[in-house]
Amino acid sequence: MCDRTVEFENLVKQSSDRAKLPDRKLRNEPKTRSDFYEATAEIGGGIQTASQMLSQLTKLVRRQGLFDDSSHDIDGMVFNIKEQLTDLNSKCDNAQTYVDSKKGYGKVNQAVNHNGTVVNQLKSDLMLATKDFKSVLEFRSNKMKEQ
Repeated sequence: MCDRTVEFENLVKQSSDRAKLPDRKLRNEPKTRSDFYEATAEIGGGIQTASQMLSQLTKLVRRQGLFDDSSHDIDGMVFNIKEQLTDLNSKCDNAQTYVDSKKGYGKVNQAVNHNGTVVNQLKSDLMLATKDFKSVLEFRSNKMKEQ
């Protein structure tokens, strides 16, 4: 067997040098994601976090009994979730404003339509989380009345 390690290293170096050369298409592409996509990713992550907190809140409310009083924990979670949902709603409105501003520049292209769809989906997810929050609060209220 002959040692071909040097040949292999040269080929790897040549291929990595080629990869460093910018392609015509790639030169026009931004190197980082736009602010819009970062904002929508943040909103999506926030909705997921709020949903997880809602799940924990639901468990706390359902197991809350006369002798197992975790009202302080529940009140803190309610405050945090309400604050988070309000913040996410504001961010969704800002994203919608951005999409609407892009529609005002004449032709609506595929990217603007996609951005609009993304914002609508985020608003829908946020609305579902808000409805779940409302139903958990109503359940808690009814349970407190029973007690």
